[in-house]
Amino acid sequence: MDILVTTITGCQDILADEMRELGFKSFEVERGGVRLNGDLKDLYKLNYCLRTASKVLIQVYQGHIQTPEDISKKAYGVNWEDYFPVDTLFIVENSVNQNKQIKNDMIVNMLVKDGIVDRFRKKFNDRPSVSKDEFEIKVFAYILKNNMTLYLDSSGLPLYRRNYKQDLKFIAPIKEHLAAIILRHMEYNPGMKLIDPMCGSATILTEASLMASSTPPGYLRNFYSFLYFKNFDKEIFAEVKEEANSKITEIPQLFQGFDKDRYTIITMNNTVQHPIFQKSIQLDIKNIRKLDEDYSCENGLIFINPPYGKRLDTEKNLDLIYKDIGDKLKNNFKGNTAYILTGNLGMIKKIQLRSEKKIKIMNGPLECRLVKYSLF
Repeated sequence: MDILVTTITGCQDILADEMRELGFKSFEVERGGVRLNGDLKDLYKLNYCLRTASKVLIQVYQGHIQTPEDISKKAYGVNWEDYFPVDTLFIVENSVNQNKQIKNDMIVNMLVKDGIVDRFRKKFNDRPSVSKDEFEIKVFAYILKNNMTLYLDSSGLPLYRRNYKQDLKFIAPIKEHLAAIILRHMEYNPGMKLIDPMCGSATILTEASLMASSTPPGYLRNFYSFLYFKNFDKEIFAEVKEEANSKITEIPQLFQGFDKDRYTIITMNNTVQHPIFQKSIQLDIKNIRKLDEDYSCENGLIFINPPYGKRLDTEKNLDLIYKDIGDKLKNNFKGNTAYILTGNLGMIKKIQLRSEKKIKIMNGPLECRLVKYSLF
């Protein structure tokens, strides 16, 4: 199989390092992902064990298109019946770049869908169903200029959907795979203590807990599109899970999170009551301004993702927030290393600490910086 593992643009080297740690040796790193040839066991392992990946795609077609109508013809030519049965719910998604003939990228979904449906109808006098809300199979069309690549998305849902935050009523500002990427940039190692004084949905803490306990990111997840592939092998998948799950270890309480919002902390406390988190994470309602040196830990890590001025606070409030963060770090967390993630680059200077490193990271469409401070 020709497999493309995707990640956040610019983070492909982090993904490649993680794949090497999992035992993958032969692959090519490209913008936004890693490409390799693999078998079913590789496919399942990539989906179940990768923390920094977005999705795992299987390439089924690549070729030239001259007109939008060619999209349907090329889709029709793929042997979809070899990949999934006719009684399947499927969905099509796309990414179109630098193609002036395609004015509305939704037309791509329709044309690919038509090609797939027409092929099944011709072969079996029946067709798979298309659903916007629920699906078993996802097809992804990538168009760059006059070239089209069609993929089967073996993950289905993005891999950052770890399935331990099902009941959240708010959008977490950091996705789980971004948190895993940040932790690798922070050079986090199992056994290190980690404090997040503005933890919100506690994504950094939960990801660190999974890493420290060697819990696979797919441990609580029960949906992958590959479960509905014709060649799905439940014995191989069980072997992959058993091998990964055998490395899970119990860890002490290493992670502390604080937030001034009572609802957020109460909600997240319900989430971290799951056995994989409840012994390692402590969350409390507290404003960062009220934290003192009693909460510090020698040679620990501090992570803060303050407001950017995009959602919660106006620009006039940000100056004080960032200055308070700098004062708190300088006076109460000596002996630790702090990392601040911000999408408001002008606010970095308000912290009034000398930075050791600035790393560019995309958080969705926002260009951010992860700034390192050694606190002496």
